[in-house]
Amino acid sequence: MKYMIQYFGCMKFLVMINHDDEEIRQTFNSFFHHGAIGADSELNWVYEVNGGGKAFFLVHNDYVNSAKDKLIHAYKMMKLYKYVNEKLSIDKDALTSILDYYNITDAEYDDYLCEFYKPFFEAKAQHWYDSLERHTSLVYRRSGIYDPMSKTWFSGKYASYYDIGVLSGGIGEHDIKSVKDRQYVEHLEEVME
Repeated sequence: MKYMIQYFGCMKFLVMINHDDEEIRQTFNSFFHHGAIGADSELNWVYEVNGGGKAFFLVHNDYVNSAKDKLIHAYKMMKLYKYVNEKLSIDKDALTSILDYYNITDAEYDDYLCEFYKPFFEAKAQHWYDSLERHTSLVYRRSGIYDPMSKTWFSGKYASYYDIGVLSGGIGEHDIKSVKDRQYVEHLEEVME
């Protein structure tokens, strides 16, 4: 999975690119379950193909945590639980002998492993965030924009955020001003007619 980030004031867009579209969905759900995003957050696909794609979602600040803190915490917990679950998926007899030796339950062993490895995954998550490549082509618009590749208008809650690189090979980040000024959108309306 390749992650990229785009700053939008105090909010952040997290962009995910992968050859497995299901992994993108599962990762989005993990960010939800670990508190980076709320139930009203949407996974927005820039493009989705069989076996992969590129999608993004918006992370807001709240009164307690910044978007950065929420992303770091969620990434840490995702990786920590994945690692601990792998540790717990050992041979049943081996796990039972460990639990009997220390006279603890599965849940206590799980808690112990989480606490033991938490500092490592905290550092790993911070490094992940600090090394995120900057993404710069999501554009803010108050209305939807037409995508000639999928022949659809993006509208609704996240219509104002769109990856310009998908519109055509001739449109790039240098053309963002023309999109903001509705010049390119009007051109697209003419093309559609």
